[in-house]
Amino acid sequence: MQLATETALLSLASEIYSAVGRSEITFLTLYDVYATFYMVDHDILLERLETSNGLRGLPISWFRSYLSGRSQMIITSNSRTQWVHARLGVYQGSVLGPLYALYSGQSYLFLTSGAAGHLFADDVQAFLMVPHLPIYFWLLEFSLSLIVIHSWMSSHLLNLNASKIQFIWFDTPQQLQELDFAFLSEQFQLISFSSSVRDLGVTTDSSLTFAGYISNLTCSSYFHFRRLRLICRSVSSSIIDTSIHAFICSRIDYCNSLLIGFLRFVSLQFR
Repeated sequence: MQLATETALLSLASEIYSAVGRSEITFLTLYDVYATFYMVDHDILLERLETSNGLRGLPISWFRSYLSGRSQMIITSNSRTQWVHARLGVYQGSVLGPLYALYSGQSYLFLTSGAAGHLFADDVQAFLMVPHLPIYFWLLEFSLSLIVIHSWMSSHLLNLNASKIQFIWFDTPQQLQELDFAFLSEQFQLISFSSSVRDLGVTTDSSLTFAGYISNLTCSSYFHFRRLRLICRSVSSSIIDTSIHAFICSRIDYCNSLLIGFLRFVSLQFR
């Protein structure tokens, strides 16, 4: 499903909290795709809009007319390339950008039957909630789905960036200590487990303490606060207020609702 960034993170956190309450462990995979918006094939997109999304008649003709006959060039300093026919691409931030969600929306459907997925533009969250034992067999089935997703991406001219795919476990610290990470790393050498990941701009750790996120937020806010302090006597108070909201408050406001469940989850860890 297509979600807003904060909604996607809240949904994921809620799923993890529920899994902890059921004495289950959560395995999260964050996918990274090369040049996603620039590799959308127009022919495949039009076929997807017609067969999977049911567009017929005039609406599909509008999309076909808009996508056909497009050309592009690259300008660098005083030089420019020749115009070439653009058969690929729905540029991010343009009116065509949202079409990428329809183009790649089926990618997470190739996960295992027990896995779920969230999609935000070109960021894909795939997660699996399983009992603590046997972890190996659940992870084996999940790793096979990575091969299927990679094959699906390749058939749609998309390419997974294997070096930037992130894997992380979520649970209480006591339960995470029972995992044999050395054994799992040996058995699944293509999977590099992390203790913290950056997901949609928020740094999340295995125990959902958000310690790294809060630390980064504090450092960033303090950095901008010190810089604004240097000019506070040279500009009007309205400019300072606007700058504070732009550089500091905007960072504090982003996804701060994730911290609502923080105390609840911490209390679960010490029961």
